[in-house]
Amino acid sequence: MHFNIRWFLSAALVLVACDDPAEDPGAELDGTWATACYMRTRTSLTYADLAFTGTYSEYTDDACTTEYHVSTWTGTAAVGADLASGARQLDLTFASFTSTALTAENAEFNNMNAYCGFTDWQADVEKDVLGAACYGFAIPAGATSLDIYLVDGDALKFGQGAKVAVGLTEADRPTAIDETRVFTRVADAT
Repeated sequence: MHFNIRWFLSAALVLVACDDPAEDPGAELDGTWATACYMRTRTSLTYADLAFTGTYSEYTDDACTTEYHVSTWTGTAAVGADLASGARQLDLTFASFTSTALTAENAEFNNMNAYCGFTDWQADVEKDVLGAACYGFAIPAGATSLDIYLVDGDALKFGQGAKVAVGLTEADRPTAIDETRVFTRVADAT
């Protein structure tokens, strides 16, 4: 009987240890996070075992209910050292960056302005824009980001002024959390 109790306790301790965030770095990121609707835009991030998908949606209305353009990026993350502030290092490697005009009007606008350097936009046709300059924003091929993050309950925050570029060094990593850009957990990992 004592053997069975010891075995069950040992098994329980092993299971608890497996749930330790120190043993599974980045697990607290798993799920979907979104910003509040701001100036007719919203960003969402989904993490699953350190793979991520980001979505930047533009809307026709102030309540962010009707999308007219969406950009999506994917990649993988690696969690680094804990910082004295409670934040952790987060290294991102980008794999893709796409953009889609969701309406004929948006496609026409994008064509007139050579958005991302293209003049052949069509409604509901995804375009690979990895490496393209899209109104001052780009994700270059082979890009990384050296960032920091902090999860506080259902809030996720990143570093101030994080860069997306090729050839970043530790000197490019933010040292402070951006308190103005807050993502809220909208779905747990499944």
